[in-house]
Amino acid sequence: MSGRELKIKALFQKKTPIVIKLVIFAVGSIVLMTVDYRQNHLDNIGLALSVVVYPVQLMVDLPLNVASWSSEKPANSPGPDQGK
Repeated sequence: MSGRELKIKALFQKKTPIVIKLVIFAVGSIVLMTVDYRQNHLDNIGLALSVVVYPVQLMVDLPLNVASWSSEKPANSPGPDQGK
């Protein structure tokens, strides 16, 4: 094992303090977001993920859309207060 692999394994051991893990991941996230904002490296990945996630969004929204659709009354039908 190289020294780098040992450092990575040490980060994920239970004895590593949670604050150190939080700081490392927060700094890493900020660096990645800054690089992406300036150079737009992740645009294509974001587009690909949106194609994958969109059907899932439709399936999640389906029950609410069906419920609102089924509660609508037809435009040409008389209301309950407008008898025949």
